[in-house]
Amino acid sequence: MSIKRSIVSRPTILTLAIASALAGQVVWAEESESIELDVVKVTGNTITPELNSVTAEQIEKLQATDLQDLFSQSPEVTIGGGPGFAQKLYVRGIEDQLLNITIDGAQQATRQFHHAGRISIEPELLKRVEVNAGAGNALSGPGALGGSVKFVTKDPEDMLKPGENFGGLVKGMFSSNTDSFKTSTTLFGKLTEDWSGMVSYTQSDVDNYEDGNGDEVSGTEADQEYLFAKVVGHLTDSQTVRLSYENHKDEGDRTQRPQWIFSPPPAGAPANRGNLIYP
Repeated sequence: MSIKRSIVSRPTILTLAIASALAGQVVWAEESESIELDVVKVTGNTITPELNSVTAEQIEKLQATDLQDLFSQSPEVTIGGGPGFAQKLYVRGIEDQLLNITIDGAQQATRQFHHAGRISIEPELLKRVEVNAGAGNALSGPGALGGSVKFVTKDPEDMLKPGENFGGLVKGMFSSNTDSFKTSTTLFGKLTEDWSGMVSYTQSDVDNYEDGNGDEVSGTEADQEYLFAKVVGHLTDSQTVRLSYENHKDEGDRTQRPQWIFSPPPAGAPANRGNLIYP
């Protein structure tokens, strides 16, 4: 006598849930229709929309001669120091040593003297200036505790008029207070159809200036030379190489803190305790 047993499996809650989900997907796949979405374009702009930035139109209207004129309409950017060699750049009160300052992408990390300015480019060579005030912007780069300032110079093609292959720019300045002369000569042109170059040389001879009382301020004289060169080549329709070079020479007697006025040491104090001039 044989006994047969039949085992009937009962569906669990998990099995019913999986079957229900698969069935729902099958029904949805059969009843759904294809939907074509609109094209979405995401573009980026390297020019910052800050109020402190200076555009090419503003530079042309201002006819700036130095950094003070260049940032005269930027509320959060100030230039300190009377003499040209002492004009330090400040963003929200933070000096340029704590800012990321670049010229054509090259970071200006060096300095001649820690109390003197380090930016001496001529305003007429600038295409625009981008200013990011305050910390926290990842695009400001390293060392940007107080923000970043990006100087972008003109290409030789930007200075040429339509149909021209060669041009020049000559600038002269005179100041009666300091009996100073400043001359600047810039030559630019096309080397070939795809390559162009530009050379700019600036020389200034400045004597000590006089204050409001007519007294001569010691330590404000300077003999400066500035050389800037740039070569631009269009390799393809979408590839462009830019090479720039600058050299700045500054000579003159300086005080220990050129942004301060000259002050001799107190009576009986050592000579190095005053703001004395040294070469």
